[in-house]
Amino acid sequence: MRIECGNYILMTDSNENIWIEEKYMGKDKEDNTKEYTKRITGYLHDFSSLTKDFLNKKLCGRDAENMVDVLNKLNIAKKEIDEIYNRYKAELGE
Repeated sequence: MRIECGNYILMTDSNENIWIEEKYMGKDKEDNTKEYTKRITGYLHDFSSLTKDFLNKKLCGRDAENMVDVLNKLNIAKKEIDEIYNRYKAELGE
């Protein structure tokens, strides 16, 4: 399954693994702008573990100057994972 949600793509495979990829813009060999994706969460078996991994990577991947910055980054990441989860439920018809 492939579910696009903003800058993210929720992916699943036949072994019931789930992961999230993030879209970004880069350059190809001819120096043309091209959209790429990179996996930002591990291959996990449940959405709870995926959420923990997503939030952890968002927190560790950002430079925060103070606790307010940390909380703001986590709040944004929580909203993003909630959007991904809601899109996932909608695709499954739940």
